[in-house]
Amino acid sequence: MKNIFVVGLFLLLSLAACTPYMYGVPQESWDRMSEPERIEAMRVYERNEQSRRQAAEERARTRAIEEQTRRQVAEERIRHEVWEREQAQAHQAALERERRDRIEAIHRGEGAYGKLIRVRLQGGLIRIGDRLQRYKPLIFTIADGETRRIDVADNRGTAADLTVSYADGTLSLEGAHFSYEKNWGRGRTYANIGTSRGPELRGAELFIEVQKRSTRFEREAPHLEIIHEPEATPVIRERKHPVATVSSAPFISGKTLRWESDAQGGQNGTIYVTSSNGSSFFLEQKNFKNRAAGIIKLEGTIKDGKVSVYNSKWNETWIGTVHNGIVHGNINNKYNFRISE
Repeated sequence: MKNIFVVGLFLLLSLAACTPYMYGVPQESWDRMSEPERIEAMRVYERNEQSRRQAAEERARTRAIEEQTRRQVAEERIRHEVWEREQAQAHQAALERERRDRIEAIHRGEGAYGKLIRVRLQGGLIRIGDRLQRYKPLIFTIADGETRRIDVADNRGTAADLTVSYADGTLSLEGAHFSYEKNWGRGRTYANIGTSRGPELRGAELFIEVQKRSTRFEREAPHLEIIHEPEATPVIRERKHPVATVSSAPFISGKTLRWESDAQGGQNGTIYVTSSNGSSFFLEQKNFKNRAAGIIKLEGTIKDGKVSVYNSKWNETWIGTVHNGIVHGNINNKYNFRISE
């Protein structure tokens, strides 16, 4: 009996599913309905269909509005993030411009005392790659809050950078720190300087002096020039024990020398050696092209035929070599000069 009931129910549902409908009314019932009943059935059906369509459209509109809202919120979030990033970049750029302007003002002489210093680095050795090499004296100025990178390269193409910074009265050179001292006003020399990182410096001499303003040369990108020396050929000689003597020739006390250079279209004049002691000497320079400058005091050293003369008034360093009593070289690695008797 139970099986017969299940089969009968299945057939009934199948017939119901296959039964045709007219406006929501089974065909058999529709056929028995009067005309007014059919019209009412049609009206009810259309009203229900319209309500269904309206509900579907309302759901679609709601989904579209929700999707549009989500998209707008996401776009607004992206715009806000971009705006915040641009504002941060603009603020950082403004701070950087302000820092550069302040540094430039200090170099022009508009900063407080001690905000600008002149640095001279000379002597000792610097390691480039796997070799310790000598280098030419380097002079530059640096302002409070400024970091300068000194380019260093040898003739084999090995390059490195020395980083120098000056902030809050402390000069830092690759891990070596020098705090402000009153005698920086007259100039202070620090001997036997070495660095703990970066290109290794050994036995260097560092001179620091407070400046009022920078020259154009001192503001150029600093470059440490390596002295390229040919490898010496070993020569075996009989051992002798001569008495060691140190000569400052041609810079001999009481001597008047002639000098000339190609700076500013050509300069020339005389140099009087006021005194000499061993490898050190002191000079008085006259410039025939600029007699209004008067007598300029110079100081220098000579060792193994290599001459170094410093002009503190014009902030010039003359580096040259002696050959047959004549000195040839460069001024600030830029202009040629010649000194002779």
